[in-house]
Amino acid sequence: MTRTTTTVKKSSGTTTRRKRTVKSRIVPVETVTKYTKPTRIEKVTETPSPTRPEKPNLTWKDYRDDIQVRFQIHSYEWNEMMKDLKKFVDFSVPYVQKAIEFSKETYESLTKKDEVVTPQ
Repeated sequence: MTRTTTTVKKSSGTTTRRKRTVKSRIVPVETVTKYTKPTRIEKVTETPSPTRPEKPNLTWKDYRDDIQVRFQIHSYEWNEMMKDLKKFVDFSVPYVQKAIEFSKETYESLTKKDEVVTPQ
């Protein structure tokens, strides 16, 4: 807190009086601004076009073996997924049957009440 003292003299009197004034404190406020770096212009160079190699690195046997291995992996994953689906079906069938029975019973009880209430 900054304090400033001033002396005020009276023209008619002999006593001096000190007047104290308190300046308000200025609180700096932080402002955040978004700064983006200026884009640099890169020098564009022309790249040579790719050329075909003289001889391929892989043979037909390599491709065939790769396909066979991928198909074995695919078959294994498919069989594992089917096992998981079978477990899910076996787990959920009792709950689905229970929901169907509850729905049938509720529907029948509501139709019987409707027949009793509405005489024909």
